Amino acid sequence: ARENIDAWPIAEAGLPARVTRRMPPAGQRTVGDLRRLSDNELASIRGLGARSVNAVRAFFRECGALETGTRRFADADALLRHFLNTGQWNALALRYGLQAAEDARLSRRHATLQTIGTRRRITRERARQLENEARAILGCRLAQACLEPLYERFETALRAAGGALDAAGAAAALPRDDLDAYRPDAFLLLLCDCRGRPVYRNGLFTLLSHDQLDRLETAAARLLDSRPTPQPFAVLHEALRPETRSLTESGLRVVLAHLDRVAVTTGGGYVCMPGGSALLLRNLLGQHDRPVHFRALTAEYNALMRPGSRKGSGFVLGILNADPDIERFADGTYRLRQDPGRPARLPPPDAPEASP
Repeated sequence: ARENIDAWPIAEAGLPARVTRRMPPAGQRTVGDLRRLSDNELASIRGLGARSVNAVRAFFRECGALETGTRRFADADALLRHFLNTGQWNALALRYGLQAAEDARLSRRHATLQTIGTRRRITRERARQLENEARAILGCRLAQACLEPLYERFETALRAAGGALDAAGAAAALPRDDLDAYRPDAFLLLLCDCRGRPVYRNGLFTLLSHDQLDRLETAAARLLDSRPTPQPFAVLHEALRPETRSLTESGLRVVLAHLDRVAVTTGGGYVCMPGGSALLLRNLLGQHDRPVHFRALTAEYNALMRPGSRKGSGFVLGILNADPDIERFADGTYRLRQDPGRPARLPPPDAPEASP
């Protein structure tokens, strides 16, 4: 609606930098303020020439097309190329892998800046500038208004998936309408970075905000840290209801599997990292009558964990070396100290889920 466009701050609207710099000193702060000026009044503003006035009028033609509903793009590729020049489009397409093979890993760094620079015959720094320029252009109010139907389509798909999607399965679950030229998951990742909604974090697409994810992770870690054994999903589902109103049960499972401080065992139990991991490692050591090499212990630990929760030997070593109840030997082996006061052996972490 026109009234919404008129409320856009000039600095965020998508006008050329020269125009945005000159407007506040002239008392123009919103698109509505600027729209009321005649060509002569625009040209009289210090620092604005004929090119800037033409750019302002072109901007208002775009706004008019939005307001009347006549602005149409054939597909997402046409939309991006409308707002970006060739260098900016190439930087984003290569960086995000917009046209990469479906089995390529989803990444914000699909191609390095050096690779982009080499292909475009520009410096690495210029490639970085083009990437930043392109994201800023797509993040402006005008471009975002044009992208809104695509955001709505992706958000509908996320709601249908329970509020969250694992990046591994996103390409198959996301809509492909108007996206023939692009991978849907790579394009959604770009949209996330341009607006911050939806959110992409730790291989997870979700309708939750970063603040909501932080609160959810804190609540889950606090609960799990207070329990001596891995907890079944039902316990977390009940305890985390206040933080998960926009998630279905399946959506919450996906989110929990991508939180830094939460790990999932193959038996479906949830533990807090690193405290819960320390308990699991103690339990594993307690099942051996002799010292165990840290690499073997890492393999045993990962055998208990689902793929997204597995860790490297450095993580395991950090826990082993920090635990005063674990004894270290020069050959890289470890065992529980034979002290009468050490914690009792825990039940196996991959036991079936208990009822809450």
